[in-house]
Amino acid sequence: MRALCLGCSPSSVSAVREILSNLWPGADVDEAEDLVTGFGYLVWTPPDVVFVANDSAWSPSLAEAIGEVRSHALGHPLIALVGAYGDGETVRISALDAGADDCIEKTESPDRAEAKVLAVVRRTQRLQAAFRQAS
Repeated sequence: MRALCLGCSPSSVSAVREILSNLWPGADVDEAEDLVTGFGYLVWTPPDVVFVANDSAWSPSLAEAIGEVRSHALGHPLIALVGAYGDGETVRISALDAGADDCIEKTESPDRAEAKVLAVVRRTQRLQAAFRQAS
């Protein structure tokens, strides 16, 4: 399992690593502080799942960042990490409207966060299999 963290603080990257290592021991987590670097990862080392946060200065709006990433990562599961800078319900709804497959709150229990990641990956794999069969 390979993940990409865009705009994530060190603590967010650490949380993602912990979630993924509990689900898939040996999972790799790449980090990109800006969209250009992130898009390079999407092309050259495609991740199995993408996490986007508003922890860094490059992302004035989580929804805008997710919209940009979604336009380049059409088939990748995309999870928004919310909870920084006073995120509220409006931020979570905006993230989902912009293309996030789910949101994980930074205060969520590890078990619930792991279940959400598994569900997003499972749904994406089913969609990809359905598209392959239809082709």
